Amino acid sequence: MNSLLENIRIALTALFSNKLRAILTTIGIGIGIAAVIILVSLGNAAQAYINRQFVGAGVDVITVSNGAGFGGRSDSAGVKLSMRDLTVLQNNVSGVLLTVPILNSRAAVEFSGNTTSTAITGTQTAYFDLQNRTVESGRLFDSSDEDSNGRVVVLGQTTAQALFTNGEDPIGQTIRLGSVQFRVIGLLARSGASVTGQDQDDTILVPISTAQSKLTSARNISGDLPVSSIVLKAASVDAVPDLTARITSVLRTAHKLKPTDDNDFNVSNSQDTLTSLSSIISTLTAFLAVIGGISLLVGGIGVMNIMLVTVTERTREIGLRKALGAKFRDILSQFLTESIVLCFVGGFVGLLLASGVIALLDTLVRDLRPTISMSSVFLAVSVVTLVGVFFGLYPASRAAALSPIQALRTE
Repeated sequence: MNSLLENIRIALTALFSNKLRAILTTIGIGIGIAAVIILVSLGNAAQAYINRQFVGAGVDVITVSNGAGFGGRSDSAGVKLSMRDLTVLQNNVSGVLLTVPILNSRAAVEFSGNTTSTAITGTQTAYFDLQNRTVESGRLFDSSDEDSNGRVVVLGQTTAQALFTNGEDPIGQTIRLGSVQFRVIGLLARSGASVTGQDQDDTILVPISTAQSKLTSARNISGDLPVSSIVLKAASVDAVPDLTARITSVLRTAHKLKPTDDNDFNVSNSQDTLTSLSSIISTLTAFLAVIGGISLLVGGIGVMNIMLVTVTERTREIGLRKALGAKFRDILSQFLTESIVLCFVGGFVGLLLASGVIALLDTLVRDLRPTISMSSVFLAVSVVTLVGVFFGLYPASRAAALSPIQALRTE
């Protein structure tokens, strides 16, 4: 123990005797450590952000979409799902809290000379509960609007700002979707961007019966009213995998598909998507850590270079110590300790630098919430120790292997 403390004291003395050289070396190590900590922390923060977004959107949600792709196509050949499928699922799949049809389209929207193109979602009133959407003003459409094919709409904030540029109150105004006039009955509360970055406030919601009769003429082969997708909310998260399989089986039977036929629909759930995204983020985090490790490698080479110079400068000291009885392991431990101390000082600098950058990012990007986790600190300490040992071992071995006679003769 006393020997270790003495080696640390000697190492600190050596650092202070060559301040500029020590500062430059520790900065190199510090930048490498900071890069690893920052990149790993950002990767973890991104994964946590995605998890929060999916939890908010609901990991108990299952989506059935057209085989032609999410949203389907406007022509009848692309329409596979219909209101009949909605009824089949409602009657044959238990353990579901909500079953909501959605018909997606896009159209030019006009009000008093202002025109914008936006997403139009035809759906039922249960959609608002499913997506946790509420109104800031006005009201949501209800079952009476659906039954009467009411030409009423609820606007998102982004769409309302694009149409009502002169400060008009949207409620009660008449807008035109394509060639059909609709009355604005509600303005949705702001929702922000989705996990994929899509603006959820750039939208118009209409009763699905109105969308099917006024905004599209598409029908499937049987003449049934089309839907782009059907969204189901499971009674529990644990039931999602089983429900996904049952939904697939029920729809294959309803569509009269043979065992060898491919599905003409897609069934997906948030858990599958979350797992895929988490895997991608984990891979990306590891890749970023490798990039940060390259900076650390450069810093480590700097440590080895400095330690080799130190050994050359202190050759006579080494010879004197060996002449007084110092053994191979004593010299080895001394210079190895100096290398590790140098790296630890650099690691401390890197930790301070990483903390400052993370704090700045937390201020600039509130939603991301980056933090330095204990795992990052443990990683930093481990890496610093390994760098000190790895890059200090050769110079220390070289110093310990010097002949005392040759070392004392060195000028």
